Amino acid sequence: LGEFQPLSNGVAGEIHAETDKILVIKNFKYDGKAPDAYFYAGTSGNPSSDGFLLEYPPGSKEPLGAFDGSQGDITFNLPGDIKVTDLAWISIWSEDLAIDFGNMY
Repeated sequence: LGEFQPLSNGVAGEIHAETDKILVIKNFKYDGKAPDAYFYAGTSGNPSSDGFLLEYPPGSKEPLGAFDGSQGDITFNLPGDIKVTDLAWISIWSEDLAIDFGNMY
């Protein structure tokens, strides 16, 4: 689908669609220094807390730690009726700071 456009904190990675309901991020990098960064996605607009949390690892609501690209693929099952083709953006989003560290539209 594309690559993260880095804005800060070393965000990088390739975003792939495994199926119409499964996203895979390869070679993900992030320095882990923000207090509350998460994977977020949205079906309209721009990266913001109006999107939805992509829990990583699944079932966790913990902020992201550091990634150097060697941790392996990160896989997400999209929630509800949302399909990959419905997505407008994917972001590394900080809830407390309301900052987008990197995104792909």
